[in-house]
Amino acid sequence: MRYGSTLLSVTDLNRSIRFYTEVLGLTVENDFGANVTLSGHVSLQTEPTWKCLTGSDKVEYGGNDAELYFEEQDFDAFLDHLRKSEGIRYVHLPVEHRWGQRVVRIYDPDMHIIEIGE
Repeated sequence: MRYGSTLLSVTDLNRSIRFYTEVLGLTVENDFGANVTLSGHVSLQTEPTWKCLTGSDKVEYGGNDAELYFEEQDFDAFLDHLRKSEGIRYVHLPVEHRWGQRVVRIYDPDMHIIEIGE
């Protein structure tokens, strides 16, 4: 068995694609209409399709119980990029862990947590 990707349900697929490509720098690898696969093992699924596939009538967003984690070599340049990007919602501003790694956490448009570390 091998890991394929993390699939996130999203309320507005185009808005989420813009966020993940313009803010995080990921690229679209496959576009299947209601599902888009991005670089970094991230997939985006429209909410109606997610509901159909899971048999659920409701999707909860903003649970703050999981995150996508990325690492960026030029962390300071990325922080500058975040400051220049519109509409970024921070979980927290950059912090330095006791082991010396700096990280920042932000929300994507559907309140999924994204952590970026150096």
